[in-house]
Amino acid sequence: MDFKELTKKDAQISLAMELDKLMKTMPEGQKHVVEQDFDGFKRLFGKFINETGPSVVWDKIEKLPQNAIQSYASLPHTEGKEAIRSMLDQLVVIKLNGGLGTSMGCSGPKSV
Repeated sequence: MDFKELTKKDAQISLAMELDKLMKTMPEGQKHVVEQDFDGFKRLFGKFINETGPSVVWDKIEKLPQNAIQSYASLPHTEGKEAIRSMLDQLVVIKLNGGLGTSMGCSGPKSV
């Protein structure tokens, strides 16, 4: 195995070890669900580090419409759990770390 392959393997092993440590802290009733989530995450992580090519096809990314970003104050206030759940189902969070947002021409806070 070359260095790059060993590094990928080490990353997967480290991830599995850390997730196993977290699993030991879970209450018994939640372990099964969390274990399924962790297994899914491990599969996605393995796919991410083992695939080649760009992970995003930048030509398909379009600018947001003018009024797509709303201020917190303009959001409707609701009390019902189902209404809140419905709103959260539509929530998208994009965080650009490490100068990526600046290099893409974003100004101000990079979390939307």
